[in-house]
Amino acid sequence: QRTQVTGGSGAIGMAIAGALATRGAHVVLTGRRSGALNDAANKIRACTPDASKVSVIGDTDVTDETSVVKLFEDLRCAHALLYI
Repeated sequence: QRTQVTGGSGAIGMAIAGALATRGAHVVLTGRRSGALNDAANKIRACTPDASKVSVIGDTDVTDETSVVKLFEDLRCAHALLYI
């Protein structure tokens, strides 16, 4: 399954993404801070059987419609279908 977690660098988002990844889901972390998202992704990858299933799409502000539209375009192009 493919999933997308908004706020993936925060404590709750990272915990959700980590739980999904350890259960075999492909996880796409999104949020406003690319650096923090990459750090979170690396922490999750270190604890995940298949580290290639964790990816990042940064610089997404869910309060900005243009940013959200771009996120979904990026998701559609890079990751096809999302299940969760």
